[in-house]
Amino acid sequence: MVNVWTADVIAQLRIIGITQKEFAKLCGYSEPYMSQVLRGRKSTEQAKETIHHVLRELKENNA
Repeated sequence: MVNVWTADVIAQLRIIGITQKEFAKLCGYSEPYMSQVLRGRKSTEQAKETIHHVLRELKENNA
């Protein structure tokens, strides 16, 4: 089940124009792990913090 925060991350990635695979690499995660997190199958507070941090940096750099 997709969480609200993961749905927002997916939407933001589409707006920025970055693939999930590229985003996973920027976060230091494998693409399969990122997929599991964004689908709500795996979740840790550390992963959530990392994802939000990297996403915030991407948004600032693309502004």
